[in-house]
Amino acid sequence: AVHHTGDERDVVAYARDTEKIVREMKHVFGEYPQFENNTYTFIADYLPWAHSDGMEHRNSTILSSPAPLEFSRHGLLGTVSHEFFHAWNVERIRPKSLEPFGFEEANVSGELWFAEGFTSYYGPLVMCRAGLTAVADYARDLAAAINTVTLSPGRRLRTAEDMSRLAPFVDAAAAIDRTSFENTYISYYTWGAALGLGLDLSLRHRTEGRVTLDDFMRAMWEQFGKPGGRLIGYVDRPYTIADARTVLARVSGDAAFAEE
Repeated sequence: AVHHTGDERDVVAYARDTEKIVREMKHVFGEYPQFENNTYTFIADYLPWAHSDGMEHRNSTILSSPAPLEFSRHGLLGTVSHEFFHAWNVERIRPKSLEPFGFEEANVSGELWFAEGFTSYYGPLVMCRAGLTAVADYARDLAAAINTVTLSPGRRLRTAEDMSRLAPFVDAAAAIDRTSFENTYISYYTWGAALGLGLDLSLRHRTEGRVTLDDFMRAMWEQFGKPGGRLIGYVDRPYTIADARTVLARVSGDAAFAEE
């Protein structure tokens, strides 16, 4: 469902490219989730008065932006790719720190570098695999993430888990206290994406290409996401960092590597 101002041909092209993303995403996990209503709905509002946002849900996502489809389709599709990956990672592969989710207080999680960050790694990667992003442009995006994490002084002050726990102060929140976040904070989206790249390259290098991050994500899906829950919309087996470490040890065949 696309609400926009402009030429309908832009919607047709947008729908075509969204289908490419959806089909390519399946190759990461080997299957689609079992959506409760047997459908997944993209609700896109690209209107001059809209705010830029993307929010995942179990069976749908809401996408909004004031940018027009005619000139901004590629960037808007980047959000499509990110949010659809969440149908597996976060909505069903859920950290234990977010279960049960509370709507009356901040839900503090140290795993957002994985939940959001690895999703931020895969969103552009799937776009590239689907032929929607040129390899050179994709490489420049990776370089930007690497440079941000490598050069930021915040990396010396807090871990990726610490940055994740700061989400209530930086993600769509407002604070009146004076901070020096530009020197002390790295987004868990960015740091997590860089960690995803590092782990993917490490697995490929150690196994001469036999094992990739796809294998790890698929294993996490099979153990924690796919089993689902006894009640619709619930996850009976949320993961901890110790769980993720155990899965990585099994996938890589090296417990010491997983611990490191």
